[in-house]
Amino acid sequence: MLSLFSTSARALSFTRLYQLSTTRPYALLISLIVSSFATLPSLLHPPSFTISQIDLMEAAEATAMESAILWRVQTILETLAPGELDAWLRGVGLAGGIGELKSEVERMETVVNGVKGRAVGNKPLARSLGRVKELMYEADDVVDELDYCRLQHKVEERSSLDER
Repeated sequence: MLSLFSTSARALSFTRLYQLSTTRPYALLISLIVSSFATLPSLLHPPSFTISQIDLMEAAEATAMESAILWRVQTILETLAPGELDAWLRGVGLAGGIGELKSEVERMETVVNGVKGRAVGNKPLARSLGRVKELMYEADDVVDELDYCRLQHKVEERSSLDER
């Protein structure tokens, strides 16, 4: 466990301040500072709590997973933005299916934005985010395959035009 505030370090620093206040010409100023600390008990005696390394790792994992999902979502949506791929998908009759995929990806983006750190300590939510992450990678693979097919179709069209 990591202690965020050490009592012995606090006591040592106040003892040292007192020693300085009695041996230096700035004694009055230092004693005023020390007395002002005494009026702020929340600073002198913060609530004692500890954070385990496991908690920190869970928080880091959850944040990384959320970030990975949102990055993948942005990649998919940028690829499906109006352009050559969009026009080709409409031309080959896949606009409806891609529209549904895009809607689902946008819905997952909304859900993940709503989670914002709530997966820490919530195993079912963390598992669900893991599954969403996998699905976003699969969706990105599908979009990449479709873009590859578009490029391949474009090359085949040019070669057939060149043969004529």
